Amino acid sequence: MPTSAPILVTVEAPGRYVFYATLIEAPDDYPFGATECGAGADCRSTGLVALGVVPGGTYSVTIADRPAPIPTPGAPVTVPWHR
Repeated sequence: MPTSAPILVTVEAPGRYVFYATLIEAPDDYPFGATECGAGADCRSTGLVALGVVPGGTYSVTIADRPAPIPTPGAPVTVPWHR
């Protein structure tokens, strides 16, 4: 699957966030999470990586790990994650 162009997202800071995405064509079939896995790598996720953000910070997040456990949209994150 080709890499998409970067997407700019603004979040409240300070805070700690986990990032994940689904394909809009099949949201129940193709979830991806932000782990320590790079794009195009064969990953076996051990949980999502939580990113601590500060006011004025800019961060790069790669959402590429398909086996990553994905939180339920709109609910508190209860799936495994680490800093």
